[in-house]
Amino acid sequence: MNIVRYIFFWGRNPEFSKLEAEKLLPNAQFVDIFSDYSFCTGISTEELETYKNLAGGVVKIAMVKDELETLDEKVLARILMPEFKKNTRIVFAINSVGNAYPVNSALLEEIKRVLISEGLSCRYLQTKDGKTSAVAIDKEHAIELTIVKSSKGYLVSKTIFIQEYEAWNRREYGRPYSDAKRGMLPIKIARMVANVARRPDRKLLLDPFCGMGSILGEALVSGWNVIGSDISEEVLVRSKKNIEWLASEENLSAGRFKFFLSDATHISKHLKPNSVDAIVTEPYMGSTGIGEGSLSIEKVKNIAKGLEKLYLGCLKDWQIVLKPQGIVVIAIPRFYFSGRVFYVKNVVDRCEMLGYTTKAGPIEYSRPQAKVRREFFVFEKK
Repeated sequence: MNIVRYIFFWGRNPEFSKLEAEKLLPNAQFVDIFSDYSFCTGISTEELETYKNLAGGVVKIAMVKDELETLDEKVLARILMPEFKKNTRIVFAINSVGNAYPVNSALLEEIKRVLISEGLSCRYLQTKDGKTSAVAIDKEHAIELTIVKSSKGYLVSKTIFIQEYEAWNRREYGRPYSDAKRGMLPIKIARMVANVARRPDRKLLLDPFCGMGSILGEALVSGWNVIGSDISEEVLVRSKKNIEWLASEENLSAGRFKFFLSDATHISKHLKPNSVDAIVTEPYMGSTGIGEGSLSIEKVKNIAKGLEKLYLGCLKDWQIVLKPQGIVVIAIPRFYFSGRVFYVKNVVDRCEMLGYTTKAGPIEYSRPQAKVRREFFVFEKK
């Protein structure tokens, strides 16, 4: 029996992308090629389709077509030929992972020459360092082949999926409200953290620091019923407007989401015990002055201590509303300030005492040179 092999091209946060894939594809076997690429085997066509519809952390997927001892322009042209249909003109691109094979204008011209000699009409996309952007491939409806070095020579794969970047951009930038000081989490990361919390037959997700509703929105689109809460009434109104807009755009039922005003440490006053399947959140992370670099070191230390108290208070209260084996996915900050690093200490260590088991983390998400770095952890209620 032939084993179907795929190559997964991860997004900007490969570690997070792999954790998401493990949750969505529990039967899959992944083997890293490089940090940004992994082989995948052991999945059915149906599982792959479900993953493509849900995942936030994969840029594109290729299916391995051939394993060859030697490679040249004639071989690559032969692999491309079945893609031609009568009287059609194709656009092709060749991608090389880890400089497995030299891809340059000369090679592309030679492939084009071979194809034209067979009476086939084509053009190619120019590569940069042996790579072609996924956006260019999609816009040009190009046939892309990817070359990977193997123990027997070369693996050649064909791109079969590219992330629907226009839909992601529409949800990111088309919503009515955004706030750089609240809800900084990009929606792809929001989708990934919601997916990390997925379990069979678990349907209700809560974000008690809902901000502009990024996590709620991506959870809703991917199948969860959601509850949002926040301590700010103004924020809550904006979050609700964003979710109502998204529900209208995606034709989702208004009965699948609700909101309430609450301090995140008193959620149990509003929800029944053992009623929530997952809590997924990017909590309050302190004064914006940290990111601006305008605070004293002593002030930053005090903020970190205050956040520790806040998060522990939240986790204690959330124990009440979470179902047994309920999941918490939470971002905990590190502050890079004046050449020093300040941690929100003891939260992870004390989770065990509060009735949780640490299942994953730390997994860092941060923008380059950011003074506030987020580390996500996954906790499970005992």
